[in-house]
Amino acid sequence: MIGDVFRYDTLNLFVSYGSRCTDKSFVCDLLLRLYEHDGYGVRTELVAKASECLPTEEMRGLIAQF
Repeated sequence: MIGDVFRYDTLNLFVSYGSRCTDKSFVCDLLLRLYEHDGYGVRTELVAKASECLPTEEMRGLIAQF
């Protein structure tokens, strides 16, 4: 059940927050930190959905950091 929370509910909340946040570099940094500390592999979907809340320029920077 915990995995489902991260795969669905938290994912939707992150995309919603990232879409409304005006500081997209903060969203990128947050995404990187969350992904770095993902010992169970449940936050991978955040990366897949990042394009829904980040403009192209930030996505390119994020890809470079990965």
